Amino acid sequence: MRLLVVAGALVLVGLLVFLIRPRRRRGHPFDGAGLQPGVYLFTSTTCADCMTAKARLAEGLGPSGFVEIEWERDPDLFTRVGIGLVPCTVVVASDGASTRYPGLPDGLLDPLSP
Repeated sequence: MRLLVVAGALVLVGLLVFLIRPRRRRGHPFDGAGLQPGVYLFTSTTCADCMTAKARLAEGLGPSGFVEIEWERDPDLFTRVGIGLVPCTVVVASDGASTRYPGLPDGLLDPLSP
């Protein structure tokens, strides 16, 4: 009986660790809604995480390597592209394929860096 209780507790702990561990955020393909090829960072002036994402993009791509779009300046574009949360990074490839990433996920800059 004790062995069964210990095994159950180990399974429960393993499940909790799996559920709460940080996960790498994956991109989601979507219709780029007419965006030109490039990297876009969708932000809001009241978003503290947006400043961190902007700094990381500027460090990895340079200050002119991406376009920042603030919700307060262009809410219609947020609606058209389907951005509901910020920060959100969008990559539009030269062939028009678009990928939306919540925030700035680890590893995003690796394939984009020169």
